[in-house]
Amino acid sequence: MKDKKNAIEVEGVSKKFDIKYTTFYGGQAKSGIKTVLDGMSFNVKKGEVMGIVGRNGSGKSTLMKVLSGIMGPDSGTVNINGKVASILELGMGFEPEMTGRDNIRIKCSMYGFTEKDIDQQMEAIIQFSELGEQVDHPLRTYSSGMAAKLAFSVIMHTKCNVMIVDEVLSVGDASFNAKCRMVFQKMKKEGRAILIASHSMETLESMCDRVMWMDEGKVREIGDPSTVCYHFHSDMVDSFDTIIKLAEEGDVISMNRAAVMLRDGIGIQKDEKKAVELFTRAANMGHTDSQMDLADMKLKAGYKNEAMKLYKKAASDGNFGAITRLTVMDEDNSVVSEKLMKDVRDEAEGGNTRAMKLLADMLYTGNVFIKDQTEAFTWYLKCAELGNALA
Repeated sequence: MKDKKNAIEVEGVSKKFDIKYTTFYGGQAKSGIKTVLDGMSFNVKKGEVMGIVGRNGSGKSTLMKVLSGIMGPDSGTVNINGKVASILELGMGFEPEMTGRDNIRIKCSMYGFTEKDIDQQMEAIIQFSELGEQVDHPLRTYSSGMAAKLAFSVIMHTKCNVMIVDEVLSVGDASFNAKCRMVFQKMKKEGRAILIASHSMETLESMCDRVMWMDEGKVREIGDPSTVCYHFHSDMVDSFDTIIKLAEEGDVISMNRAAVMLRDGIGIQKDEKKAVELFTRAANMGHTDSQMDLADMKLKAGYKNEAMKLYKKAASDGNFGAITRLTVMDEDNSVVSEKLMKDVRDEAEGGNTRAMKLLADMLYTGNVFIKDQTEAFTWYLKCAELGNALA
């Protein structure tokens, strides 16, 4: 170990898998090399609880297996000061046809317990698990929560320097989890290091000293749990990949949001054709904002009749913006509205901050002008720069 204060030292660790897919019902089989861990480096101190967060497929479970010694890295080094105990999967190391009591013996022996140690610890493990008479029933009769309790109860009584827990902490009930957290605090005071991977921001923020955000096999950020969890959550919410995935699964709000991002080039390259496809899907599902957005694009492209149908559809479903737009576009009002738009734009371009704010609002809502949020933000920014506190 380079630093005696560290329990884990990881330097430049990479892991690749040869991926091969076989298809039986049509489609093209795929194969290739996938990099799961890509040059990862980090340390975990003795007496520290380190959390790991990341999207599914970011490499968390593979990293845990490398740290647990289940698989080796292709390159880089892993140094661990002392003995490792890990829970990577609920049923890992358990025999479903055997009783809970027999599985305790098997699991303890895997962790290096002697028969004498097992006999001495057996009742304490059973009591901690809260399984009662169920401990003498076959494991296949256990719920996932009961299996988690059994696994935790064994590992909590293991003499180890490093504990690694992958995702299963949230399976048990609230009282049992609270008990586990108390044991973790005791382990910390004893100088043991704990590594927890979880999708639960509450778990990570309440239990961890630091959190590491993994992204595509790399370390994206390490730091204060609240800060890292906030950045991760914000990235998940604003990520086009996340939004488009939800859109493809049929979420109509995500369809609209992805379409806006594609139309305006927000965090992704502009693709108006794809934007129209998504707006159309959402509009056909009755999403009135998408009907408005699609109508704006139709109107801008010169398809006024198609746009009017969409505006009327949105208006009939109660969309206030569509009602306003139809009023503005009415033949009796069109001359007045066109003059209004020209006057507001002229005043804004002449430096009138109130006109800039009004123009930005009109562009943002699309009630008078065709909606253009990108230009709207430009005018909002100009307002702010010139001291308009309402922008």
